[in-house]
Amino acid sequence: MFTVKIDGKEIQVPREEVIAGYQRQQDATKKTMAAAETRKVAESEIAQARADREQYAQKLNRFQVQLETALQQQQEIDWPALIESDPQEALRQQHLLGQRQAALQQTLQQQQQIQHQAAAEQHEQFVEHLKSQRDQIVAKIPEWKDESKRTAETAAIRDYLVKNGYTAAEIENVADHRAIMNVRKAMLYDQIMGKADAAAKLVTNTPTKVMRSGSGDTGSTDKRTAAYQNLARTGSVKAGAAVLESLL
Repeated sequence: MFTVKIDGKEIQVPREEVIAGYQRQQDATKKTMAAAETRKVAESEIAQARADREQYAQKLNRFQVQLETALQQQQEIDWPALIESDPQEALRQQHLLGQRQAALQQTLQQQQQIQHQAAAEQHEQFVEHLKSQRDQIVAKIPEWKDESKRTAETAAIRDYLVKNGYTAAEIENVADHRAIMNVRKAMLYDQIMGKADAAAKLVTNTPTKVMRSGSGDTGSTDKRTAAYQNLARTGSVKAGAAVLESLL
C-alpha cells in the first residue's frame, strides 16, 4: 500500500493502482507529445510548401515578363519584308512566335492555379480563425452556448451596428471576438440607458400624487425622486437600474 494525498487528505492506495495510474499518465503524456510533434511537422511542411509555391510564383512572374517583352519585339517585325528578304528566317521567327505564345498561355494558367490554391488556403485559415474566435467568445459569454440566445443576440448586434452606420461588408469582416464583445457591451449599455431615459420621462410626466397626512407612500415617493435625481446627475447604468427598481 502507498499513502497518497488527494484534496488534502491522505489515503491508502494499493501498489497495483499506483503503478497502473502512473502507466496511464505516461501513456497519455506520450500520446500528447506525439500529437504535438505530428502537428509541428505538418505545420513545418505546410510552411515549406507555401514558401516553395511563392518562390515558383515569382519565377513565373519573371518568365511572363520575359515572354511578353520578346513577343512585343516580334510584333515590330516587318513580316512581308522579312519573308521577301529571308524566307528561312521568317519561318524561324514564326515558329518561335508560336512557341512563345504557347509558353505565355501555359505560364498564365499556372499562375492562375497558384492563385486559386492560395485563395483556398486563405479561406481555410479564415474558417479556422472564425471557429477559434467563436469558441473563445462562447467561453466568455456562457449564455451563448444556447444557440437560440446566441442567434438572437447576434442578430441584435448586427442591427445595432447597422443603426450606427456600419455597412454590411464591414459587419461581415468583424471576426475578432474581442470586438464583438465590446459591441455587445455597448449595445446592452445603450439598451439599459434607453430604458432608464424612458423611466425618467415617465416619472417626469406622471402627475404628482397628493398624499394625505399619515399616508405610507411618502417613503417610496422620496426614494423614486432621489433615484431620478441621481440618474440625472450621474447618468450611470447603476442609477438607471435604481430608477427602474423604484418604479416596480
